[in-house]
Amino acid sequence: MSDYTELKRLAEAIESCTSIAEGDEAAWMRRATGRAVVELLEELETLKAEVERHRAYADKCESAAAGFSRQLQTALIELKALQGEKAAQGAIRKERQAEGIEKARAEGKYQGRPVDADLHARVIDLLQNGHGVRPTARLAKCSTTTVIRIKAALSNGEQS
Repeated sequence: MSDYTELKRLAEAIESCTSIAEGDEAAWMRRATGRAVVELLEELETLKAEVERHRAYADKCESAAAGFSRQLQTALIELKALQGEKAAQGAIRKERQAEGIEKARAEGKYQGRPVDADLHARVIDLLQNGHGVRPTARLAKCSTTTVIRIKAALSNGEQS
């Protein structure tokens, strides 16, 4: 039997005692429950204390969960702030790199990545023999983007 049903049964037994005549109370209670009123009241107090202890524990657990939730939120906010900071640093680095490349180009020191003449010759040969972009990329062992770039340069009349 659960604590609640036992508590309810005891309360009903005590409540029903008030309607019995004063002299018959103890005898009636012994017959109805097999115990004296004093025993029932003591048991009722014990159950009340136990219920209160369970409530206090539940409140403590709820408080701990709320504290953990706040800590988790704080950690997530800090993580997002760090991610934003890293992104900003990356943007600054890229901007400085672009400025450096532009300066080097102006001074004639930077010409970019050299063209792979053999690869370009293979791609042009495959394209002129009627291969499509993907088969050309597969046969030349390069990306489709490279093939498209070479094909565009070829159709614009540029020399690769």
